[in-house]
Amino acid sequence: SESQENVEEILEVLHPDTQQLWRLDVEGYKGFHFPQWISSSPLKHLMLKDCENCLQLSPIAKLPSLKTLRILNMIHVEYLYEESYDGEVVFRALEELTLRRLPNLKRLSRKDRENMFPCFSRLEIDECPKFFGEEVLLQGLRSLSVFNCGKINVSAGFNCLEKLWISECRVESLQALQDMTSLKELRLRNLPKLETLPDCFGNLPLLHTLSIFFCSKLTCLPMSLSFSGLHQLTIFGCHSELEKRYEKETGEDW
Repeated sequence: SESQENVEEILEVLHPDTQQLWRLDVEGYKGFHFPQWISSSPLKHLMLKDCENCLQLSPIAKLPSLKTLRILNMIHVEYLYEESYDGEVVFRALEELTLRRLPNLKRLSRKDRENMFPCFSRLEIDECPKFFGEEVLLQGLRSLSVFNCGKINVSAGFNCLEKLWISECRVESLQALQDMTSLKELRLRNLPKLETLPDCFGNLPLLHTLSIFFCSKLTCLPMSLSFSGLHQLTIFGCHSELEKRYEKETGEDW
């Protein structure tokens, strides 16, 4: 209830049999901290939504079995993990992470960590305008989706990445594509600063889906791009010169 002042104590005494708990959804919680019993449970799936007073999420990082984590609409969260690096493996089993509507999120970790996300494969970030990305921590990713996040620097090191979606962000360069040799699906939407794509598509042998929407400054596709190697190609709302190249190479009317 909005009028409850002792919400932390209430949630603390409502704990279930933690040895049997594998999924937990917490929505609209008004406390500043989560109960101790959460960190002692074998949780595999956790969702935190509209917990507007929550200040720190670091204890969640030590859940040994957590596989999926969704954090939605939490205005005070700046870092997923804030503690200093001590060599301990955190998020040891996490495979999928969704971060949505976190207006003050800056990074996943306050300090760079080597033992973070050893099983990580899927990351979705949406409406996190202050988030400026990671490099070292995300090298095992297979799927990366970034929406409505201000300026994003897509850096090298994503050699396992199979799917990349970027929408409504200030992206000026995608040169790191040349290292994404496992890439199968690339979707770019509403990137007003993007002027060129790197000439590396000949080195992306697995790419089968390319979609480009509303990239108004993008005037041409790389010469190395093989249209015959694509299973699906979609171009819409881009520069007229790009439209002409598309029609010439595919023989299709715009």
